[in-house]
Amino acid sequence: MDRAQRGWMVAVVSVALSWSASSAAQGGAPIKDVPPTTTPPSEVGVQVETLLATTYVFRGVPQYSGRSIASSQSTASLTVKKLGPGDLALTAWNATALAPSAAQPTTSLEVDLTAAYSVVVAPSLTASAGYIAYLYPRATPRDGAHEVFGQLVFDGVVSPGVAVFAEVVRQRGAYATAFVGKKIESGSLAWTPQISIGVVGYEGIRTHVNHVTASLGAQYALSRAFYVALRAGYSYLPKPAEFMPDGNGAASARSVPVGAVALGLSL
Repeated sequence: MDRAQRGWMVAVVSVALSWSASSAAQGGAPIKDVPPTTTPPSEVGVQVETLLATTYVFRGVPQYSGRSIASSQSTASLTVKKLGPGDLALTAWNATALAPSAAQPTTSLEVDLTAAYSVVVAPSLTASAGYIAYLYPRATPRDGAHEVFGQLVFDGVVSPGVAVFAEVVRQRGAYATAFVGKKIESGSLAWTPQISIGVVGYEGIRTHVNHVTASLGAQYALSRAFYVALRAGYSYLPKPAEFMPDGNGAASARSVPVGAVALGLSL
């Protein structure tokens, strides 16, 4: 018998003895004790992942000077579950261009730091709020953007959601997205298809549809902790030609495919 089971048995016996003594003293009328309110202990989850992608695409838009430049990306995340009514997640993410830094001077190295808090606000409905710092150590200024965000996701037959990311320091505007996806599990294999649309509007840039993206991920559990994943995405950029890189509004420039392979640890 482990410690939790022993504690439960002691509690049951104690309550039984207390009820018997009280009943004898008061002619058999039991005393109703109110059990103390307890808070469940917090749980900690950790995820570490390394990924190799054909290029770096963010919100549908290529981030490197050439689409043939591969990207090494890493994630480290710590989640404290049952912290109050919800979960707190702290994440550090990095993208490194696999090309000479002279050819990709400003965005060749990126580090994003995220703090987010999520809480279930209704059956199957989760709300999240947080902050993201986008850091570029080889650029000036090094803090390229600061966003505060809010998100709602419904977990049903499919999982639709909406999110708004407000940039309050550099670009002074917002990015909004609506998406629908679903995690489909079959044994050790999980598929995650998703479709999303994003709209942006920043100071000096009128509001417009930024991208329409379809993605598919396949993740296989190698063990209880380790996994390998394949991910693919395709984005179409319907934005005005003036907002395209180099003003290139050709159909080929608006088409953005990307693929990636990842290895991770989740505890």
